[in-house]
Amino acid sequence: MDGYASAGSVLSDQGFKITHNCAPPKLILIDLDILGTAPSEMNGWGYGDLAGKVPAGGDWIVADSLGLEIIDPIAWPLVQGNLRLCLENPEGIRKGEPEALQSLIIGLLLTGLAMEFFGRFLSAEDSMKTSRIVCDFGTNSAKSCARISFDDLCVF
Repeated sequence: MDGYASAGSVLSDQGFKITHNCAPPKLILIDLDILGTAPSEMNGWGYGDLAGKVPAGGDWIVADSLGLEIIDPIAWPLVQGNLRLCLENPEGIRKGEPEALQSLIIGLLLTGLAMEFFGRFLSAEDSMKTSRIVCDFGTNSAKSCARISFDDLCVF
């Protein structure tokens, strides 16, 4: 969902994702009641995407300390500033509760805006290329998350 705020449109072509440049939106309207009726797996994908920004922030700190990519003073707080707050209610997101979904959406859209502002940066994407956050929000556990390689799985 961070892509909703960007100047790129990802389209699937014969099983491959291709990003096409386009103008960023001038307005984004999201109906939380409609979003709350979406399959929980879809909200899980958004949660996993946003949760991936936690280790991505660590990647950016390391890159900054090595002089490879400085931490941008505008992009960093947009992504990392309220990240934990946006991720604090995975059970509410699984259930489609409007307040929990609103926090998730805010985090994802702020990430998209930061990527649009900065172009590309480690805080939002680099660790996501090599790993994904896997969250098991099934009936047994709403707190089990692990980082695994080359997977895009978030089970609600």
